[in-house]
Amino acid sequence: VFTLAPGCGPSVGTVNVADANRPLNAPAWTVSGNTTYTWDLAAGSLLARAGYDWRSFTKVAATFQSPTDQPAYGLLNGGLAFTSTSKAWRFSIDGKNLTNKYYRVAGYDFGNPPIGPANSYIGGVSQIGYYGPPRTYSGTVTYHF
Repeated sequence: VFTLAPGCGPSVGTVNVADANRPLNAPAWTVSGNTTYTWDLAAGSLLARAGYDWRSFTKVAATFQSPTDQPAYGLLNGGLAFTSTSKAWRFSIDGKNLTNKYYRVAGYDFGNPPIGPANSYIGGVSQIGYYGPPRTYSGTVTYHF
């Protein structure tokens, strides 16, 4: 069913096409920034936290142009935590992806549709994307003894 493509064989030298393709899941830039601020109160301390994570354009599933490509995106996270003066109790709430951004983290691209009987069993099946978590909230209560 498969034949050797023209130009491929033992007598043909190695051809490096690395510059023509981008590696998968390797954005050119990933930037993160986080900040915290703490207020001292009579009953303990209150900590506020905010963070932003940004990734540039990312090839997710295929080295060629694909619907699975992920444009640049950023995620905003934050939280509040109260710790008692004795440091025995800690109450916190956290939020991730606060802007509820949809973003692909993985996928599969099965290529262009078949163009003839010779390759009618491969390609063109589908493009599948897997997405990161939506906006999520959590809360914790901790007691140290």
